[in-house]
Amino acid sequence: MQSENKPIIEVKNVSKFFDDKTALDNVNLSIRKGEFVTILGPSGCGKTTLLRLIAGFQTASEGTILINGKEITQTPPHKRPVNTVFQKYALFPHLNVYDNIAFGLKLKKMPKAEMTRKVMAALKMVGMTDYEYRDVNSLSGGQQQRVAIARAIVNEPEVLLLDEPLAALDLKMRKDMQMELKEMHKTLGITFVYVTHDQEEALTLSDTIVVMSEGKIQQTGTPTDIYNEPVNSFVADFIGESNILNGIMKKDRLVSFCGKDFECVDEGFGENVPVDVVIRPEDLYIFPASDKTKAQLRGVVQSCIFKGVHYEMVVLCDGYEFTVQDYHAFEAGKEVGLIVKPFDIHIMKKERICNAFEGRMKDETHVEFLGCEFECMHADMSDRSKDWEHVTVNVDFDKIELLDNAEDGILTGEVKFILYKGNHYHLTVLSDWDENVFVDTNDVWDDGDRVGISIRPEDIRVTFK
Repeated sequence: MQSENKPIIEVKNVSKFFDDKTALDNVNLSIRKGEFVTILGPSGCGKTTLLRLIAGFQTASEGTILINGKEITQTPPHKRPVNTVFQKYALFPHLNVYDNIAFGLKLKKMPKAEMTRKVMAALKMVGMTDYEYRDVNSLSGGQQQRVAIARAIVNEPEVLLLDEPLAALDLKMRKDMQMELKEMHKTLGITFVYVTHDQEEALTLSDTIVVMSEGKIQQTGTPTDIYNEPVNSFVADFIGESNILNGIMKKDRLVSFCGKDFECVDEGFGENVPVDVVIRPEDLYIFPASDKTKAQLRGVVQSCIFKGVHYEMVVLCDGYEFTVQDYHAFEAGKEVGLIVKPFDIHIMKKERICNAFEGRMKDETHVEFLGCEFECMHADMSDRSKDWEHVTVNVDFDKIELLDNAEDGILTGEVKFILYKGNHYHLTVLSDWDENVFVDTNDVWDDGDRVGISIRPEDIRVTFK
C-alpha cells in the first residue's frame, strides 16, 4: 500500500434524500490510498447510493465529497479520477473484447501503439490474454466480468469502484473471482471501494469494512474487529452467526445471562446495567452431559445439521436456545453441557432499554405521538409550569402488540429487522409515521410483514422534559 495514512476519499456530513425518503443520513467516511474498503449492508441500507455519490452518478443533497483533497461533490463522473465496475457489466454488445476495453482510451485519442500495449496489459492482468477479438456475447459471465474490470483498470484510475460485481456469478466462480480481485488489488496498488451484501465476501476481501444500516454507518473497522468486536446487535447479527442475549453487567468482568453469572473480560459498563451479550457459535464448547467437566449450562440438543466443515446444533438450556458449531455431532435429544471462556463473551452497550417517542398531551387522558392519538393514564394538567406540548412517551418493548390485520392497529408499520435473543424476538418495525418502533415478542414475523400496532393506555408512560 502507498501513503497508508493519507485519505484519498473523504465523505463529510453527506446526506441524500429522495423526496421524503432518506437514503443516506449524515454519513462521514475516510478512505486511505491503496486500501481495499468494502461497504457492506442489507438491501436498501444506502451502500449503492454512497458508491454512486462517490462515482458522480448522483449528487449529494447535503455535505461534501473530496478526492485527493479536492472537492468533487458537483463534478461530473468523467472528470473524477475513478472508474466503476457495475453488477450488470455494462459492456457494449456490438464491440469485441479489445474495443470494449479500449473504448475510454479512444475517447482520449491515445496513440494506437500505446493503446494496444495498455489493452494487452489489462487483458493479462485479468487472465484474458488471446481473447481480444472475441465477441463479448460469446463469453461466460465470469469472462464478461473480467472484461468489465479490464475496461475499468486500463484507464489507470486512482480509485476503482465495484458495485456488487460478482453477484451474478455462480458460487464457485464467485470464490475464484474473489481471489483474483484480491490479487489484482495487490498488483495494481490502487484504492478499491467495493459494495456487497455478502458478509463472507467482505471478510475475505477487505482491509476495512464499513457496515451500513438504514442510511447510517454502524461500524468501520478491520474484518477481525468487525467480527470479534461488533459495536451493536445489528453488526453482531449481520456479520456471521451469533448468539445474542439480554444480560446484566453485575460489575467489571462479571455478567449475568440465562439466570447465571459468567466471568468475562469487559470493564467500564458500570454495575447492574442492562447489556447485550454476544457469543459466537464456534466459541461454545459442547460435550456429553455425563462428562466430568463442569458445565456452565446444561441442555438438550434440538437439531443437528452437517454444514460441510462442522456440525451446527441448536441446544435448549433453561428456555434459551444456543446455536453451537463443532466438529463433533451431538444428535437431537442428547443431553449436553456447554462452556464458554471469559474472552469469548463479548459485551455490548444496549442502544436503548425502551421505546422513547416525542409527543404532546392533547388532554388529561390522551397523548399524541407517532402521528396518532393514544389513550393514556390520567395526567393532571393543572400544573402550568410543565410543558405539555413537548413530552417524552416511553413504552417497554414487550408492551407493544403487533396485529396480523394491519387495519386493527391504531397505526400500521412494516417489519424491517428481526433479531433473535435466545428466548424471544426483538423486532424493528418502521411505522407509517417513518419512525422506528421496537418490539419484543414470541410471535414469528418475517421481514416486510405489514402489521398493526397497538398500545394499551396503562403501558404508556409520559414524562416531561
